Amino acid sequence: MNDELTNSVVLDVDADVAAGLSPDSRLVLARAAKGARPNVAWLTWIPASTNSVSWAEQYGIFVASVVNVVGRPLRIVAATEAVSDRTLTVYSEAGFASSELLTHVPRRRYDVRNDAPFPLMFGLSAKALVNGETVESPLNAVVVPPGLTVDFSAPDVLYAWFSRWTESGTIIDGVPHDAASIGNSLGGAISRCAFGRLPSARKLRTDTLGWRLVRVRNGAREK
Repeated sequence: MNDELTNSVVLDVDADVAAGLSPDSRLVLARAAKGARPNVAWLTWIPASTNSVSWAEQYGIFVASVVNVVGRPLRIVAATEAVSDRTLTVYSEAGFASSELLTHVPRRRYDVRNDAPFPLMFGLSAKALVNGETVESPLNAVVVPPGLTVDFSAPDVLYAWFSRWTESGTIIDGVPHDAASIGNSLGGAISRCAFGRLPSARKLRTDTLGWRLVRVRNGAREK
């Protein structure tokens, strides 16, 4: 895990919320560019009372066999280490080739070309430190036909919700309409939030269980 963890989020789960969760419930995080529809569950785990997640704005590229079925985990064939933005990464049957700088491409964009003779799924992946454990998982995925190039934008929004049996790297059909959304380009700041019933003037969206995700600041819930 890179030492420069640029974003951190602490998610507290109040006791009344935890009591209402089933044993197979997971806390799910997904990330997407602003205006985009997430299609992969980035991180999932059995929630603790306090959950900390940290990550750097660094992204790798992965290739997977085509399994574009909601609820199925991606089957990754190969992956790169973190790549620079504004680059074209090429994949062929021989594997990933070195990246090529694209000066005309905006910052925080990543291009990938499929030079294999058959369709494959490509996407960005990212590492995170989840409750002290390092995890790397896909952020998104798209089917790319042979010879075509896909352009990925770095994600700007973090989504959080509870779900049953969802695994990291699983194909999803967007996020629940009542999932909480948290801006994740925090520039080194720590955002602390809580799933709970306490009233607040700064409520985020209601989660799937009908509770509120309440933003807190400096260790105390906002009034």
